[in-house]
Amino acid sequence: MLVKLLKYELRSTSRIILYIYAGILAAATLMGILGRFLSGRWETTDGMTIVFGAEDANSIVATLFLALFLIYFFLMAALCVLTIVMIIMRFYNNMLQGEGYLMHTLPVPTWELIASKLIVALIWNLIAVVVVLISGLLIVGLSGAFTYMSQYVDVAAGIREVFADLNINSAVLILTSLFSLVATILQFYFCMSVGNLSSQHKLLTSVGAYVGIQIITSIVSAILGNNYISQLDSAAVSMSPMLITGLISNIVLSVLFFFGTERLLSRHLNLA
Repeated sequence: MLVKLLKYELRSTSRIILYIYAGILAAATLMGILGRFLSGRWETTDGMTIVFGAEDANSIVATLFLALFLIYFFLMAALCVLTIVMIIMRFYNNMLQGEGYLMHTLPVPTWELIASKLIVALIWNLIAVVVVLISGLLIVGLSGAFTYMSQYVDVAAGIREVFADLNINSAVLILTSLFSLVATILQFYFCMSVGNLSSQHKLLTSVGAYVGIQIITSIVSAILGNNYISQLDSAAVSMSPMLITGLISNIVLSVLFFFGTERLLSRHLNLA
């Protein structure tokens, strides 16, 4: 049944966001192509400073490039806002409003309903990250900037050096980032479920719960991270303990928010 719920969620949430993905990739492709025509050739005046050959500049191409950049920037902002709004509104409308009468009568446990919302939200967030990365590669690749920069900087070697200097384990970093996203999404769900307990001020109660949880988690994070921050000025800095602590904290928060949301919706649901 969970698979069917996932298919339903993906269909219901893909109507608008896919167009934004396509728009971002299209704008990035055109920007890369125009960037190559605009630059004509890459020059340097001071180390890595990049300037466009003045004799090759074209005002029409430059205007189109600027217009595409503004469109690209707008689409990126819209993607960020829409992703957050979609996560919140989809759960609120589908679980706590009129649609909830249908959803909660389905022959599935409450935890599967929550899990389907969470998994789809994660999918869209991860796809958004991939789309942003691909769009950046399209811009620097098609414009010729990547070829130019690779003559001066070995990006891969630079990243490896940073990871080695800070003793960062890539697997731990990925898991910490992933569970941080999971905890953030589930915190939205939990706060909306807390707000659902109120009969008159659901939105205000949800916001109050979110602010309260943020204050508590911020204080705890500051206490746990204080020792690691004090080590940043030392010669040998290791980020691994901080990442592991963050990973464990996010896993604990995710479990608490998930089961807290499940308990509230299964035992104290208020659709009035």
